[in-house]
Amino acid sequence: MGDSNGGIILVGTKGKIMTGCYGMNPTLLPTSLMADFKEPEPTIPRVKGGNGNIWATDAHEQDWIRACKESPNNRKESSSNFQFSGPFNEMVVMGVLATRLSGLHGLHRELKWDGENMKFTNISPTDKIKIVTVDEYAVIDGDPKFDRRFAEFNALEMANEWIRHTYQNGFTLPEMPNI
Repeated sequence: MGDSNGGIILVGTKGKIMTGCYGMNPTLLPTSLMADFKEPEPTIPRVKGGNGNIWATDAHEQDWIRACKESPNNRKESSSNFQFSGPFNEMVVMGVLATRLSGLHGLHRELKWDGENMKFTNISPTDKIKIVTVDEYAVIDGDPKFDRRFAEFNALEMANEWIRHTYQNGFTLPEMPNI
């Protein structure tokens, strides 16, 4: 499955897709479905200057720099503008938070997310989660010994902190020149 770096299986209502690491080389499952597969037309403009291998070129980065330098009045958005990447990043972060909050020692329920207000709507102020603080293993006189300890935290406070982190000794960016 996947490639030497790992892989992903996506299971949907209409079928399954397997990819290599980073979503490369997608394949329908069962693989016999690939015989009739027709690749769709791209819906997101592709970056010019790449050689087809996004890892062997800096065209993506150059596209972003170009967009930063252009005047806002006639700027062509970069291929990774925030209207596209913002919601995508939010979806990825929600997966991480769901794993942390609802996983093995968590809330054990589907979490409801209010994207407009950047908060979960079904975590109460009294909900708790446990986080592993020590996880050690040793063999003593031929017997395995496990030492796993947990700390208990308020789930709502942890969720809010992970969503809007409180940074220590904050810094500010210098004023940007007017263009």
